[in-house]
Amino acid sequence: MSRFNGEDFKALAIDDTIYVTGSVTVPNPSYVAGFRKAIPQGITKTQLTLDFGCYARPGMWTQQVVTIPVVYTLSTGVQDYHTVLLRDPEDGYEFELQIEKKHGKLGLAAKLFKPKMALAATHMVVVDPASGDCAVMPIGKAPKGYSIYFVGTKKQCNEKCSN
Repeated sequence: MSRFNGEDFKALAIDDTIYVTGSVTVPNPSYVAGFRKAIPQGITKTQLTLDFGCYARPGMWTQQVVTIPVVYTLSTGVQDYHTVLLRDPEDGYEFELQIEKKHGKLGLAAKLFKPKMALAATHMVVVDPASGDCAVMPIGKAPKGYSIYFVGTKKQCNEKCSN
C-alpha cells in the first residue's frame, strides 16, 4: 500500500505555473511530506513526473494519526504539460492526474485552500524534503527544492515550523 492516495490530489495550471495539491495521512505530526521533480523525467514531454517523499522529524511526538497538506509548485515557462504522474519510489505506486488549465490571475489561495483559511493566510511554511529544514515566509513561490508544507497566519506558521 502506498504512503499516499493519488485520488486525494488535484493539478491546476494558472498561466505558466502548475500547482499540485492534496493531503496525506501520517502516523503523527512530526512527519513532513512533499513531491520533488523526478530526475530524469519520463519520455512523454507533456507529462510532469513527481516523486513523493515523506519522513519524520526527530523528537518526541504524540502518536496521533493526522492528515497534512502537500503542495507542489512549478513555474513551467514555455513547457506545456497536460498530465502529472505522481510516483512513490519506495513502493512503485503511480497515479496520473489531468492538469486543469486556468488563465489569468485567480485568487490562488482561495482556489487551493478553504475560503476562510485563505482570508486569514498571510504566511507559509516551506520544507526541504531532503534535509527537513523549514522556514516561515510570506505567501508566494517556495524557494527552489522546497515544498510548501502549511499555509496560515504568521503565528500558526511559526508554531508549525518550531515543532
